[in-house]
Amino acid sequence: MDLLGLIDSIPGEDYGIPDNDPPDYYGHGTHVAGTIAGCTNNGIGIASGSFNVKQLAIRAAVAFTYNGTRTARGYSNDFVRAIQYVVNRQVRVISISFGGSTPDSSYQAVTEYARENGAIMFAAAGNSDSIEINYPAGYPNVISVASLRRGNLRSTFSNYGPTIGISAPGSSIWSTMTLQSNEATLYASWSGTSMATPNAASVAALIFSKNPSLTPAQVQQYLYQNATNISALNPGYQLGAGGVNAQRSIQATPRRPLLLVSPSARSDTIWLNRPDTIRWSDTQSNAIRIEWNRNFPYDAWQALLATTPNDGIHIWTPTGAELPHVRIRVISNTNILWNDRSDYSVPLMNPQLTIGAHSNVVAYHARDTIRWNMAGVNRVDVKWNRNYPMGSWDTIATNIPAANGQIVWTIPSLPTQHARIKVIDRRYPELSSLSPDDIAIVPPMLAWNDSLNSDSLWGGLPTTLYWDSFGVFGTLKLDIMIGYPTGNWSPIFEELPNTGNTTFMIPTSISNDHVRFRLQWNLDTSVTTITSRDIPITRATYRIVSPNGGENWGINEVHRIEWSSNNPATVLVQLNRTFPSGQWIPISDPVTNANSVLWSVTSPISGRCRVRVIPQSSTMVGDTSDANFQIGVSSVNLDENTIPGELILLSPQPNPANASVTLRFGLPTPLPVKVAIFNVHGQEIAEFPERMYTPGYHSISLNLTQRNGLHSSSGIFIVRVTSASRSYYTKGLYVK
Repeated sequence: MDLLGLIDSIPGEDYGIPDNDPPDYYGHGTHVAGTIAGCTNNGIGIASGSFNVKQLAIRAAVAFTYNGTRTARGYSNDFVRAIQYVVNRQVRVISISFGGSTPDSSYQAVTEYARENGAIMFAAAGNSDSIEINYPAGYPNVISVASLRRGNLRSTFSNYGPTIGISAPGSSIWSTMTLQSNEATLYASWSGTSMATPNAASVAALIFSKNPSLTPAQVQQYLYQNATNISALNPGYQLGAGGVNAQRSIQATPRRPLLLVSPSARSDTIWLNRPDTIRWSDTQSNAIRIEWNRNFPYDAWQALLATTPNDGIHIWTPTGAELPHVRIRVISNTNILWNDRSDYSVPLMNPQLTIGAHSNVVAYHARDTIRWNMAGVNRVDVKWNRNYPMGSWDTIATNIPAANGQIVWTIPSLPTQHARIKVIDRRYPELSSLSPDDIAIVPPMLAWNDSLNSDSLWGGLPTTLYWDSFGVFGTLKLDIMIGYPTGNWSPIFEELPNTGNTTFMIPTSISNDHVRFRLQWNLDTSVTTITSRDIPITRATYRIVSPNGGENWGINEVHRIEWSSNNPATVLVQLNRTFPSGQWIPISDPVTNANSVLWSVTSPISGRCRVRVIPQSSTMVGDTSDANFQIGVSSVNLDENTIPGELILLSPQPNPANASVTLRFGLPTPLPVKVAIFNVHGQEIAEFPERMYTPGYHSISLNLTQRNGLHSSSGIFIVRVTSASRSYYTKGLYVK
């Protein structure tokens, strides 16, 4: 069938209308190309067998869809022309992953042409699991490559026999892929002698990289002599010289007789108008020719020096415009095959020196960092001018390695508004960089934050002082004067970190309307600040009013704990049931100091109870009941004729092991009352509608059983009584 009849109109294919755009719609060529020369050491995708090898990919076939599957095919004369094309462009290694069982005289002729012109050829041995010869792999000037799987075992599909030259990995080889292929992915695992062939060819490319002066026959010799012996692992199969062994082959290959040392690395740069050194090593040449390519690989090589003695070094000063892709090449005048070029393109650039951003205002004594960016500069001097542009330039530092990129200097005690800094190339002083704006050098500064002077402070309570600073580092000293200005300065902190604020406890002994604070810099005591006005300090006072000794409060009664205070700070109200040996426990959450709090008295009974009130932030001040009071059995008369003086809420009784308890409360006047019960999760269990109650004591039966899927867990439950827009709470214990 005519091949053109099989083509299924694939866009971009060249059959009949050739162009210079060879997209791979099948994927086979892309997979082989990645195995040979995929970029290595970049952390992406796969790594190829060769390193720093330039690849010339030629597509001689076309892709088409046959029976729903993408495949490819081409004519023999297309492949022959492709081989001629690459040989004429001085390609040293040719990898061929195609072939057939029928010999073709044109194939044989082009393989001889390739070998005569310095190219070594590799071709796939075939995938028919037989001794059948595949062409062009079977020709004498071609290395036929068989496929190996893991463990150096022959791949079950691979051909074998006396025409095999060498074997290489070809089973489950991951490599690059085109999205237009059947895989439609960036990487794929394929198997075949087509995959083994580029693995063998990549080792030949490595050998040529180490020594380009070798002939194809010498490269073949190093491959064969250093192959891994796999005969015992594959009895009955002829697999050539063995498994290709890259490490042994490279180690056995002699280093090239001529090696360019620099510039060759990726990090090298050639600097305009600066002496540059070209270095090489060679023990066999009489003289060396030096060439350069100004825009590799697109420009032609030009002579930089037609001949120079083989002393391994040539110093030159490049001029002209900046160029991004320059390469240098050295060629032996003894044998032109002895040559080497830069491994990477390097830029030709003007040296650069630029001072970095700098603060426009700095302070005495400060350790300041001068930064710069540089390229092509070895060492620098750093200078400053106190009165730019009229003043003189004084040295800050000299002969500094430019690569450091910075120095640190201490700002002198010389006030100015017009200082400048300059960084100078020490070897070529005409290259320098000046700070773009004037720099002011000013005294360091300490200043109190204004918010301090509007506050009154409290003895016995913590206070925080705030300040601002500029150019001050290290530690400060904080002093206080009581009775300013006739008092004496007394230290609070001798070594205080300059963090902008500090918190400390004002002693309870201080009570004065004329107090000031002073900050001093320990490095320079002339840098100081005093609060701008007197700050009154008053001792924080608290006085328990009730209970203060002799009271008898019954369990479940609601009483008001009262105290007086001159300080609005949040306070803790605590109870000690066995004073003085007992522990202080909270009666309520921390409360704003409203001078009273209601407390529903809880068990157990005790005759040694005391209450204390202390500010939340300090235990240095506060007050405790002057004498013991008693917690006993409730003395509340629940007779309907008794009228309490205020709303009284008692804890539910009894302490139950059943679901029903009684809530008791007393009202001083007719009031509406609404009751709700909550479990410990805050979920409402039950609710009693609001109703009007008469003055006196009342009881409500509470049911703690399940309601709306919710119930009270064993433990504490909460009762809320709402009356006259105020809510009162008590708690009880429920045991299932």
